[in-house]
Amino acid sequence: MKEQEFNKEFLRRFTDNELSEPEYEALMQWLSSLSPQEQQSFLNEHIQSLTPAALQTPSPDFELLRDKIEQQDNSRRTVRLWLGRVAAVLIPFAIYAGVINSQNNNQPVVRIASSTPVRMLRVTNSGINTKIILLEDSSKVTLSAGAILSYPEKFAATKRELSLIGKAFFDVKHETARSFVVSSGDVKTTVLGTSFWINFSVETKKTSVKVKTGKVGVQQLTEPAIFLLPGESALYNQISGRLSKIRPEKHLLHPLKIAQPATALSFNETSIKSVIIELEKQYQVKIVLETGIDPALKLSLNTRGKSIATVMEEIKNQVPVSYEISAASIHIKPQ
Repeated sequence: MKEQEFNKEFLRRFTDNELSEPEYEALMQWLSSLSPQEQQSFLNEHIQSLTPAALQTPSPDFELLRDKIEQQDNSRRTVRLWLGRVAAVLIPFAIYAGVINSQNNNQPVVRIASSTPVRMLRVTNSGINTKIILLEDSSKVTLSAGAILSYPEKFAATKRELSLIGKAFFDVKHETARSFVVSSGDVKTTVLGTSFWINFSVETKKTSVKVKTGKVGVQQLTEPAIFLLPGESALYNQISGRLSKIRPEKHLLHPLKIAQPATALSFNETSIKSVIIELEKQYQVKIVLETGIDPALKLSLNTRGKSIATVMEEIKNQVPVSYEISAASIHIKPQ
């Protein structure tokens, strides 16, 4: 190691932030000239001479050191080199301070940030019935038979991430600050709080997402997301690479089935042929009595507040016939 003139008192003053600017510059100049191994040897040699009280005092502020370095040379490349060297010196000091203070029960502990791995959970529904999983954020997942859900025991502070193979229903607790993201193959489904189904089939290489409540974003890899509202769904085909949005079909009620006349008719033991003639006038619809039906069959009914579909059901219940309502007519057939 390169020879140095810094004694224990000098090192103490460095730790206590008592060095003059020229002394700081001299120390930094010398330390930066050492290799990482030589820096470590220097620290090992002198750290034991410091008291726990001295170690509790912060090292010189890193921003101040950076300012001094920048004053020496405005070259961006040189500044980066100096910053890297200073950091290499200050970080070992902080680590040593944490170790020594933690061994002294009478002194506050200097905490060093550490990364604690989060335990991942994997649940497989191997039964024939659905399986309900309650997550740590109170969200609920209903796994269908054969489905596999993987998720952390505790979600991160900024995001709730899971992965799914198979089919499941998600009832997600609303959290504006933490999105809820489900990965299923190449598809990511993102919500803040809503309920939806996901079905990811490894065999067919297809993923479908359907929304029950709220708003859902569905994205395939790096492609723009599509957003779904209640009743809407998305389908991704891994083979074609296509993600498409599917809107629910609007089931329009047939006007003949819901129309109700302003006036009412009443029949008492009236032939079906006569009833049909009056119904055609009342509902303004063509009614065909097909071959094979006895026109003398008797009916007793009234049409007050009833649609033609309801009236046809009553006729069907009284005599052996069936019926079919098309766009422009009604056909009565023998049963």
